[in-house]
Amino acid sequence: MLRLRLWNFAESAQYDVDLYENAPINLNYRFTDVSQVNKSKGSFSQTFRVPATKSNLDFFGGIINPDVRERNGLLNTTWNVKKKVRAELAYKTIPIMDGSVQLKRVVRQKKQYYDLELVFFGESVDIAQSIGQKKLSDLTLTSVDHDVNVGNIVSSWFETGSFPLDGDVKYGIMDKGSNWSGEIWTATDPIKQAELTPYLRAYYILERIFTEAGFTISSTFLNTDAFQDIYMPLFSGGPDLLKSDDFGDNSARAGLASDQTTTSTTGVTIDLVETVDGGSDPSNNFNNSTHKYTAAVTAEHLFNVSAFVTNGSAQIIHTTSGVETVIGTLPPGGSEPFVSGSVFMESGSTLHLKMIANAASTATASGTDQAYGLGTYLNVTFVNDPISGFTMDTALNMPDFKQIDFVSSLQKMFNLVFIPDALDPSTIKIEPFQDFVASGTKKDWTSKLDFTSDIVIEPTADIQFSKYKFTHAEGGDFLNDAIQRGLDRVYGEMEILDLENDFSQGDYLTQDGFAPHTMSLIPDNSYQVHRCIQANGAGVAKPKPRLAYWNGLSSQYPSYQLRQDNGTPGSSSLFPVFSNYSDVIPTVSSLDLNYGFEFPMIPSAGHPFNTLYQTYWAGLVNELYSSDARLLTCKMLLTSQDIQDFQFSDQIYIEGTYYRVLEITGFDATRVAPCSVKLIKILTNIADCDDTPTGVDSSGNVTFNNSATDFGSKECCEKYGYIFKPDKAGGNPRCTTAGAFIPPSS
Repeated sequence: MLRLRLWNFAESAQYDVDLYENAPINLNYRFTDVSQVNKSKGSFSQTFRVPATKSNLDFFGGIINPDVRERNGLLNTTWNVKKKVRAELAYKTIPIMDGSVQLKRVVRQKKQYYDLELVFFGESVDIAQSIGQKKLSDLTLTSVDHDVNVGNIVSSWFETGSFPLDGDVKYGIMDKGSNWSGEIWTATDPIKQAELTPYLRAYYILERIFTEAGFTISSTFLNTDAFQDIYMPLFSGGPDLLKSDDFGDNSARAGLASDQTTTSTTGVTIDLVETVDGGSDPSNNFNNSTHKYTAAVTAEHLFNVSAFVTNGSAQIIHTTSGVETVIGTLPPGGSEPFVSGSVFMESGSTLHLKMIANAASTATASGTDQAYGLGTYLNVTFVNDPISGFTMDTALNMPDFKQIDFVSSLQKMFNLVFIPDALDPSTIKIEPFQDFVASGTKKDWTSKLDFTSDIVIEPTADIQFSKYKFTHAEGGDFLNDAIQRGLDRVYGEMEILDLENDFSQGDYLTQDGFAPHTMSLIPDNSYQVHRCIQANGAGVAKPKPRLAYWNGLSSQYPSYQLRQDNGTPGSSSLFPVFSNYSDVIPTVSSLDLNYGFEFPMIPSAGHPFNTLYQTYWAGLVNELYSSDARLLTCKMLLTSQDIQDFQFSDQIYIEGTYYRVLEITGFDATRVAPCSVKLIKILTNIADCDDTPTGVDSSGNVTFNNSATDFGSKECCEKYGYIFKPDKAGGNPRCTTAGAFIPPSS
């Protein structure tokens, strides 16, 4: 007996819907539903009718009456046609599928009979729909916000701080419009803290997206060191400095409302307030109770002051960590007591005026209720670019990108599958395709074949494309633009042409939304960074997100000067490196966030073999392209227990051969009847070429097959983008790296 169970919106109560007896329910399962997270449909989508019984209407309310506005159903007392309802299909107590139900329409028959037409969606639809169209900046990210100072920057490098400085945020150096070249980051012009770029761990972003959409992630791959070392730079375009709400108008204008007197020869604070004529305090930096200006950021502050004091004098006081420093003295009244200047203020330090009486006299400060003119006032007129002491606002620095595009782009890069847990659909298992299928259970379905129907075995030649292309999005920075114009492709692209198949046709494109994190040297020095700048030197206005590996702190670069919290330079010999490669100096065995074999534009020991395509896609493509590849289409007599236990990772044994399922269509949960099953033959250990590059020796020769003396074949050497040097003068043929070679031991 089939059962359809629904939950109320709060999921605090369940209800079994009255169904028509023996109503057929045909289930469909497709592998694409777990490998394409942004699909609009789930594994199963079918319309069927249920009777408008009293108990059903108790749940759905008075939906059959068009005039009814208040519907006293179980769904929070009001039926909402725009909301999905959690649902479960089961047969004889065996759960078949979890998902959701939408009420589509009411059908009236023979005047007095009504049916409710429902659509059941499989659970995989929930991921994309639950995430919706929200952007990365819509995530709750306030816990990632933190003060920018030297201590926190260093903590991020060594993971010694509390969250997010325990590894989820690390500071790197990326040219976002500084247009560095030549002699840079010297003692006279150190790099500012605000010029650094915080990188946020990709896993943290993904976890936040799923958590806020109501899901929990379960994954072995995502918790590996390699994936945990992948970060996204926080850069939303525009000015080259970090963005912060603290970067607002930090000026302030305050004056003395009325005359103030004192007999103190040690001095008293002059009672300035910003509520006078001409006063202003747009960022609430001036305190009318303490009569002091407090610096919101660490930066140079420009000011002007005036103090008409008789029988005494006035001083400008800068207070840091409780220590007062006189930075200016105003002459007594008579001549114009006006002073302008600048002072370097750390975040939290204050500025105020003090009045000091002459001995045995009463000093008077003239108050005109103005922040200008001939009265007494303090004006902070301008604050230079902050150096430190401000709060990094994560949302403001997020690139303009949809959350679902972030998820689907990761899926495309790493060929991920998304599998809802059978017992808890809100838990999503995420693994690369090859890891997922390798974990499958072996099952013998030979006895389930329906030999009364045709069993079709066919090669894959007719479904192959003539060209496969895997690529990132166009970068928008000058280097990626130059490659796009010169080579008519995106840097790091992988293109596969099937020249042997006379029947292949059309193109297959896998393009994620991330731009390449291309690495290059800053002109006229040896620092390697990502330069997210346009040809004119300005930062990219609307940059796409980028992903990079954290390579750690490198000592191979010259020491540089970093502006300290107090404005003085500080020398560092440790350079933070983020790169599209997993090593500072990439070599054949490094990981590469490009799809294809691309010549590094930085010193290297050879371009990596372990690209995105080679690591995560080659097995699947080779399985389809092999001359041994076969598709099997047949009818099978599957039971409800078979479906309940089924996973797309299962290895299905049929008459001597193992297959994996691509589709199951037309399974009727109410009876044992033939359903259509489409499978593909499992092929193992299919390589692009007979020889696999695994290293490089001290002379720049690429070695193969984990051997220090195996230099591979010409075919495999050139297939993977290296240079084959034939036998000359009695020497052995060699496969060598391209470009400037840096020995791996350096």
